[in-house]
Amino acid sequence: MSARWLGATAFLLVAMLAIRGTCPTVYLDDSPETVTAAMTLGIAHPPGDAPLMLLGRLACAVPLGSPALRMNLLSGLLVALVAGWMAAVTGSIAASLSGRAIATAAAVLVVMHQPALVHLGGVAKGATYGLNLLFLLWCGFMLVRGRWVAAALPAGLLAAHHWMTAGLYLPVWIVAAALLRAGWPRSRRTIALALVVFTVGASFILALPIRSAARPPLDWGATRTTAGMARHLLRTEVIPTEMAPTRATVAGQAGAILIALVRSVGWIGLLLALVGGAGLVRQGHRWAGAGITVAILLPPAVMVAYFQIPTDRAYLYDAFLLPTWLMLAAALIRGAVGLSGRPGGMIAALVWLLLFPLPQLGAVRLGSVRHATWSFDLARALLASAPRGSGLALASDLDTFPIWHAQMVLDEHPEVPVINHNLLRHGWYRRATAGLARVPAWHGPSAGGLPAGFLRAFTWRGYYDAASRLPAPHAELAVGYTGEAVRSVRSPVHRIRGKPL
Repeated sequence: MSARWLGATAFLLVAMLAIRGTCPTVYLDDSPETVTAAMTLGIAHPPGDAPLMLLGRLACAVPLGSPALRMNLLSGLLVALVAGWMAAVTGSIAASLSGRAIATAAAVLVVMHQPALVHLGGVAKGATYGLNLLFLLWCGFMLVRGRWVAAALPAGLLAAHHWMTAGLYLPVWIVAAALLRAGWPRSRRTIALALVVFTVGASFILALPIRSAARPPLDWGATRTTAGMARHLLRTEVIPTEMAPTRATVAGQAGAILIALVRSVGWIGLLLALVGGAGLVRQGHRWAGAGITVAILLPPAVMVAYFQIPTDRAYLYDAFLLPTWLMLAAALIRGAVGLSGRPGGMIAALVWLLLFPLPQLGAVRLGSVRHATWSFDLARALLASAPRGSGLALASDLDTFPIWHAQMVLDEHPEVPVINHNLLRHGWYRRATAGLARVPAWHGPSAGGLPAGFLRAFTWRGYYDAASRLPAPHAELAVGYTGEAVRSVRSPVHRIRGKPL
């Protein structure tokens, strides 16, 4: 069985699982905004994900269900491509048919074991992380073969898509690849050509100011100006001062990252990854093994110094550390293939294949979001319940993004003005919303609170149950807007399909 067949088999298996668990409509968090940006060619929150905006627009042109469903399916296909590519690359090093079968099964299991991929494979937000992984795989695949010019294109695309991931991972990946290949490109022509190709890939980021100049419905950050583009890329509006790390939080953050890494592959998988790394050392690639270890550990260390995540949102590391998981997964699969080639190793590899998925079987089943429609229903209920002549003042991405999707993509109640109160601290947002009907000019939350005529609505938040990893609708008193608690009132706004949240 060739490497291509191995990859195709793994791709089909993961694609079937992902399609089976696909959410039929928009999900919570960033998914509604991702769909809206793709459908309207608009600018999403920093860093904007320009390549995904363009790829998503192509996906939304496919005549299959709603735009949200098309983006959700795109996310599942990207995750399946990650599994297929890993199976093809690692299976090519196996000398026997049984070893290649082990590589295929390991690639499928390691993808379906990753908590974030199990969850994100069925929602539009997962396309962001799936595209990150594909660009990294593409770049790494070319680097280890010494094809520096070919590796420059996915490196540039990754920089245009998510420059923080490119900045964190590409430098150490390049060093590890050079150590593995025992050399850097010596030709000046090769280096110059690689820089040109990288620039071509990175130029996709120019889609942000170009589209912003066309004034799309979703235009986060006003990137048509130089200052707006710089602010957008540097994420100065997304990483506020309260998320800055402190000495007291570094140890806790490091512990949370370590737990997330172990959870992503399991203890058994971590041991197999060590076996795969030891195989490189035995083959004489000692410095390459050291480089790969640094490539795994350095980016999370930088992440600890970049920002802190509240302890109740530590689950976000499952997604943020996906590039690190990618290297662990590659080492894990290589270890499984190497183990199967030893005397008696095939039995050990088969035992691992049986034991590895057990901790995550519940997540594969419960992680399905195919029945999670409450975010979509919430947006429609809020818009339909707004009294005539009033607007909605919101404070969370969990309520604002679904309403943006309903108004900009589905054209539902576009006459209802919508204001995100937390965004009013940004000048570009105040200027963008100053022309809304019946809304006077304002200069931020501290200048008189909410404008007259706006309906105070709940901040709707989703929380993750530790056992099922499923988001559960959870309504709580919103403290924000003008700094005072909003009392709960019985209203259709607070009911989804007749059931109080």
